[in-house]
Parts: sequence; C-alpha cells; structure tokens
Amino acid sequence: MKNFFPVLVCLFLAACQPQVKPAIDIGNVQRQIEREAELKKQVEWSFRGRIAVSDGQQAGTVKLRWQQRAEQFDIEISLPITNQKYRLRSIGNGVRLEGFGLVMLEGESAEAVLQQATGWRIPFHDMQLWLRGIRTDSATRIEFAPNGLPAQFRENGWLVDYRGWDSAVMPMPTKVFANTSDKGKNASVRLQIDAWEIP
Repeated sequence: MKNFFPVLVCLFLAACQPQVKPAIDIGNVQRQIEREAELKKQVEWSFRGRIAVSDGQQAGTVKLRWQQRAEQFDIEISLPITNQKYRLRSIGNGVRLEGFGLVMLEGESAEAVLQQATGWRIPFHDMQLWLRGIRTDSATRIEFAPNGLPAQFRENGWLVDYRGWDSAVMPMPTKVFANTSDKGKNASVRLQIDAWEIP
C-alpha cells in the first residue's frame, strides 16, 4: 500500500495535463487549397498509364489513355497480353463501353458500366479528382509529405496514398493507390501514370 499513493498522484497529474492534438500545417493546407483551385480551372487534360484493380480475390491490370474535357471523358483501355482495345466514353448524359467497334454496355454513370463489365466497384467520379491530387471534400484532412505535397487522405471510405509525383512546375501525381474495406471485403485501385499532357 505504501507505493499506492505516489502512483495515484502521478495518474492524477497525468490526467490533468492538457491533451495535445496533432499540429496542422497551415502553410501546406493553404498551398493545397490554392493548388486545387488552379487544377479545377484546367478543363482539358490527359495522361497515359496503367491501372490495377483488385477486389481481394481477383485482380487485373490494363493500360490506359485517358482524355478529359470538362465533364466529358474518352478512355482507351488496352489489355496487356492480347492488346485488345476497349473504349469508355461520355455520350450525352450517359456512358458507353465499346469493344472491337461494337457497343457493349451503356449506363447513366461510369461506375455502373464498369461494375457491370468487370464486377469491380471503382469510384470513378472520385478517381477523376484523386488522380490529380484533389479532394472530393475540401474539409478532408490531409497528411503531407516532406516536400509539401499530399501524401495521404481518407474520403468516402477510401484511403488514398500518393507515392510519386512528377517534377512539373505544378507537380502531378505519378503513383496513386486507393484502398477500401467494406464488410470484410477489400478493394484496391493502383494507378501508375507514365506521362501527363496538360495544354
């Protein structure tokens, strides 16, 4: 019992200490806000790269040529072994998936069409922002890398990691990994960007 009182005092003093919250890097946050504003002004952009998608049981990798103009997109998909080509593109208010010149699927959104075609849940709308290092919600907390660029953020149930950036005046991501887990099921999207083209 003689040691109980000093221990009790230490616990009481520790409980009374002010709780320190993780520091927010105001400078990096402000630069990110400005960066996102500039990127959203760029209505036309494109890139070449590869994307790997996994649902925890099945996985696949394809080559991409993505062209974006405002809300309209035109994505050429090439299978790595057979080199078969498919095309996912906007048509009016909908989306169409074509293969070998034939219409394969049509739907109201890219998410719906891709899920019908592959069985994979790909957050296409969010990915359009994530792949350029833009949050879908400006209130999302970001973890920054030592270079001041985003390293990670969590949005809509996904953890988005930035593992590479190019050396442009306005740096653009070259490696974007997104992962989620829902009811014990895991899914991941890994994007490797070989070259950006921004007018």
